[in-house]
Amino acid sequence: MNADELRQVVCVVLAAGQGTRMRSNDTHKVCFDIAGEPAILRNLRAIESAGITRFVVVVGAMATQVMTTVAARHPGAMFVYQAEPLGTGHAARLAAEALERMGHRGPVFVTMGDKIIEPRVVAELLDTFASTQADFAFMTVPKAAGDTEGRIVQAADGAILGNVELSDIQRAQLMDRLARAIRGKRTVRPEPLRQLVSSVVSNPSKLKRLLGPVAVLLEQKGPVAAAELKRQIEAAGRTVTLAGRAFTAAQIEAASPTVNISLYLFRARPMYEALARLKSNNAQGEFYLTDAINDMATARGPAGEPLHRVRMVVLDDRDSVLSYNSPDELLQVESVLRRRLAAQAGKPVVEAPPPSRKVLKPASAWIELFGKFPPRLRSYLATLYGDDGASLAERRATILATLKLFAARYGKDREVIISRAPGRVNLMGRHVDHRGGYVNVMAINREVIFVAAARQDDTVRLVNTESQQHGDKEFRIAELLGGLSWENWLHYINSQQVQQIVQSSRGDWSNYVKAAILRLQESNRHVQVLGMDCAVSGNIPMAAGLSSSSAVVVATAAAAVALNRFDLTAQQFVDLCGEGEWFVGSRGGSADHAAIRFSHRGKVAHVGFFPFRIEGSSDFPPDLALLIANSHVRAAKSEGARSRFNEKVATYELGFMLLKDRFPQYTHLLEHLRDLNPTRLGVKVGEIYSMLRALPEPVTRKQVTELLAPQQRPRLEKIFASHQEPGDGYWLRSVVMFGVAECERSRLFASLLQNRDLARIGQFMRISHNGDRVSGLGTNGRMHQEDWRVTDAMLDSLIEDLRSEDPSRVSQAQLWTRPGGYACSTPELDRMVDLVNQVEGVVGAQLAGAGLGGCIMVLAKKEAAADVEYQLARHYYEPAGLQSAVTVCVPVEGAGLLSV
Repeated sequence: MNADELRQVVCVVLAAGQGTRMRSNDTHKVCFDIAGEPAILRNLRAIESAGITRFVVVVGAMATQVMTTVAARHPGAMFVYQAEPLGTGHAARLAAEALERMGHRGPVFVTMGDKIIEPRVVAELLDTFASTQADFAFMTVPKAAGDTEGRIVQAADGAILGNVELSDIQRAQLMDRLARAIRGKRTVRPEPLRQLVSSVVSNPSKLKRLLGPVAVLLEQKGPVAAAELKRQIEAAGRTVTLAGRAFTAAQIEAASPTVNISLYLFRARPMYEALARLKSNNAQGEFYLTDAINDMATARGPAGEPLHRVRMVVLDDRDSVLSYNSPDELLQVESVLRRRLAAQAGKPVVEAPPPSRKVLKPASAWIELFGKFPPRLRSYLATLYGDDGASLAERRATILATLKLFAARYGKDREVIISRAPGRVNLMGRHVDHRGGYVNVMAINREVIFVAAARQDDTVRLVNTESQQHGDKEFRIAELLGGLSWENWLHYINSQQVQQIVQSSRGDWSNYVKAAILRLQESNRHVQVLGMDCAVSGNIPMAAGLSSSSAVVVATAAAAVALNRFDLTAQQFVDLCGEGEWFVGSRGGSADHAAIRFSHRGKVAHVGFFPFRIEGSSDFPPDLALLIANSHVRAAKSEGARSRFNEKVATYELGFMLLKDRFPQYTHLLEHLRDLNPTRLGVKVGEIYSMLRALPEPVTRKQVTELLAPQQRPRLEKIFASHQEPGDGYWLRSVVMFGVAECERSRLFASLLQNRDLARIGQFMRISHNGDRVSGLGTNGRMHQEDWRVTDAMLDSLIEDLRSEDPSRVSQAQLWTRPGGYACSTPELDRMVDLVNQVEGVVGAQLAGAGLGGCIMVLAKKEAAADVEYQLARHYYEPAGLQSAVTVCVPVEGAGLLSV
């Protein structure tokens, strides 16, 4: 088409649809960025490159956003508004009516706003249109398995008969199968018929729409009269009528070698007339633009001659025209486009270097290496686990068994990496990492091992050495993304669909693998994350407060980051893991993941948050032993305890909101709860206690809502959605007191370790545990319920102590001395702590992990370790008929990939 002809062409872009499958409330489908540019602008740029410069954009949903986006680059574009979403045919008709009123008589190019088109494709359509003097030309691609676009049906001689939408084919197929199933019967049971139709269309809402009145009959519980069902089937139709002929679904598929990709070029007058004749008598009840193909292809004159010259252009390269309807499809488009752009620029798709041969090698090579166990491998493992021969032998055997499992299931020649992630212990700083507090952490000699190989698709397959307890798992990333909210990570994990996925697989170990993979995908929307084949082993006790679940998240993330060649900072990696674990329903911080990833052998790391930083590390005292004792009370975050954990986090949030509301003079200083301290606010400790006294407790949701300004309602709704309302209310003052004091203890703890102040370390541990305590040991030797409430009288007394100028009273009233009342221990854990604190040589003991079950940690002189084990066996495990479960832990190297 020459320049003069191109100047006569107007491009109509349809961008009025709601794009509901994108699940975004604030971004229109055509405004999603693809490789850094909104899709509609990328589309218009390609069309403009082909020589078309006049645009009419049909808008509807989020019209202002679409118009603003387009007008920023194309100020001369004209906009037409579609008030009701009645389909692409209706939208095109509105544009046609506007052009006709303007007197436009030249060609009209029609496309969709979400198309990503190569300029040469537009040029090819324009040239064919001009050279054949067509009245109408459109583009197709050869049909492939899984295509959902409309089928272009051709006669035996190649003549175009028209377009048939997949939904109409499916409706005919459903009715035909039902008719065959009920043939010769007087009554039928609905259940087998429901299974029959579900095998054709699995989506329940779509199936109901396609079946129409038939769906009502199939939903009945008792037998259905076959005659009535047959009547409804015949009314719906078992065939599709096209060009005056009836086609079965199978005949349509056989006669349609190509599918429509929605690029059309019309002469104005035939277009105006064809669009005016469109009807909505189809399965969706909409006006299809594709019906214009049928109209123009079959229109005949008085002598039976074709009225219009219709031409079809078959495009061989499918990737030259891309489109998307859901987040997973958007990822695929982005991935294809990035590869294309990188190839054009002569640059690699990703910047991170591939894993070295020390990290990535065939499974058979790893197996040979661990089988021979040369001195260099032993020395390397000693840098991770220490020099203990028995420990090294156990780790060697476990890794070798995991490698052999991978080779047996996936092949010995596959190139694999070995990702390891240990459990962790937090010596001080419980429940405060997500409030900006410090943690003092070390990785322990219990870990998760992943042997992983990249796939070229998005499938993740998992096998476990403990197959009876942890069965084989498989999932596709696209299936977990398709049709779900994609505005941001919180919208996604809070969506009803995700919550249903998690609830239906409660306790499934693969949920933690999904957590890491999906968070990685959400934060890298520009590329499709590769799937993996993985063999997994682990010896961290589950639901014991040693972060077994977080270790799975970290091991998965480390493997996926390496295999996808992503380049993440330490902050990004920790945030990704912490936020990823929210997928299972918890709303914790990133302390566990930071400890697992960045701890060092023989060290206790002092880690801060907001921003994430490792401020240093201290030697773990060589003359001390850290014992972990399991209570055998499970605290599964993805089961019953999740709501309670989230309730405590919500209590922090509510208390902090009220404090900022009641003390506006400090609002600019209060970013996180850790900021509620004398140094940050420039006040004395007594003022902190006075501020805490202003917090009411207990309070209900209704009371909190009434206390805060109306503009806080949306935030409150999000907070409340994470958990069930506690029956005894929110104990704001007690929980916030614990958090503020624990932040102070965690800040000071590193200096205590460096100075080997064992007495003060033990005092800190006792106070910290008392903040979680729910029961105590009475003088009669029996456990009683602990009163952890922070009362007005208690705070008034502390304030008086601070004013007294008595050194002893002032010292005992300091912030770090306050336990508060977080109350996430259990009577069993409290009993165990009280028992070991009676043993000579014990420095201190406290809850390990988030609580509500799990383990305690005991810091003791090495020579007292055996006495601790005996005390627990004699007075806790044996009376309850439980197996003794005390482990001496040593600090090992943090998570990473084996590199030998």
